[in-house]
Amino acid sequence: MSTSRALRAALAAAALAVVGLSGAPAHAVPSCGGQTHQNACGGGNIYPCCYPSNGNCTWWAWEAACRSWGVAFPNWGNANTWGSNAALNPLVDVIGSPLPGSIATSTVGGFGHVAWVEGVNAGSVTVSQEACHQNGKPGGYNVGNISTGYFNSGFIVLHGAACGCKDGDTQTEACSCGSHVRTCNACAWGEWGACKGPPEVCDGVDNDCNGQVDEGNPQGFGPDLPDYAATLVDVSYPQTLQVGARGEIWAEFRNVGAKAWPNHGIWLGARGDASGGASAMFTAGAWPAWNVASQLDGPVLPGEVARFSFDVTVPDQPGADITEKFQLEVPGGEFIVCPTAEITPTIRVLSRAIGGAGGGGGADPAGTSPHALAGGCSHAPSSDGSAAGAGLALALGLLARSRRARRQGRQSSGG
Repeated sequence: MSTSRALRAALAAAALAVVGLSGAPAHAVPSCGGQTHQNACGGGNIYPCCYPSNGNCTWWAWEAACRSWGVAFPNWGNANTWGSNAALNPLVDVIGSPLPGSIATSTVGGFGHVAWVEGVNAGSVTVSQEACHQNGKPGGYNVGNISTGYFNSGFIVLHGAACGCKDGDTQTEACSCGSHVRTCNACAWGEWGACKGPPEVCDGVDNDCNGQVDEGNPQGFGPDLPDYAATLVDVSYPQTLQVGARGEIWAEFRNVGAKAWPNHGIWLGARGDASGGASAMFTAGAWPAWNVASQLDGPVLPGEVARFSFDVTVPDQPGADITEKFQLEVPGGEFIVCPTAEITPTIRVLSRAIGGAGGGGGADPAGTSPHALAGGCSHAPSSDGSAAGAGLALALGLLARSRRARRQGRQSSGG
């Protein structure tokens, strides 16, 4: 290599090294590689030009971004650090695939390379670029095709501008049942999510598009009432019950649906245990069926209240708390699900009475009705003193009888 050529190479390397090592912007250079700075971004080009070869890839990449994006970027150092430094800048995104109007970056070589992407081809990109040297000759400005794989540190794009969306942005679109959402990721819109409807209401319609109707006991109503709906008005059940004894449960429901409840047409079904077995409170001979505790005994129009009452027993499990769900249903097993068409009583099991068969008198007289109607009135023996008064009267009568007998005896002996 001649002395002059070696000197030029050294100068070019020194110029790029200054760019990479200096923390302050270089002096503005008005032109490089036959291109002139157009001041489209409000500041001078901060990168130097390699003289006398008249070219620098960083000068042209910065200039192209200034002209196209109107942004004067800070000093990102040598070309091989542009990708990593740009990734820290909120004004841009670094993506893995080329797009027209992006900055292609590479770490290949001593200082790397950057270029402005003019077009995208199959396996290559068309770029406008400058170089201090190219194939041992002075660089300057040119347009050519380079393999996409050469640009191994990504492609810089203005944040969201070149790809039509910003990472994290969302779009919402109407669908068959409500709406669905998609999210922008890596400069591209993702797939649409599942179609979701509004919150479920009590109207006989699958509002939230999950394949279930009126699930979750929705309390609000839609514009149209469902055929069958009910609200709980009052309920009563014993809090405790002896083994072998019977207790009574009753519940009142208001018909808030669109249709009347026909006579014997609404049942209070026993949901039983989780496996679908019979209710632990089942009372043989008292229920219409093993899974039906009570049934309607007269028609109930919308707005009217119906009472369902039935006897219950508890299993021989003293100390256990027995909890069961009873829910209104129409014949055929379809349950009324909203707004509050069910009760869930809990009864504590007491030991069987000693010396007794356990029948009668085992229910706790205190019920759970908010109106103090649960369990009825107490039928325990009176404690108002009437029994004591009767005993006193009997004692006085016996005393008087004894005194009369003694008087009669004295009269007989003294006569």
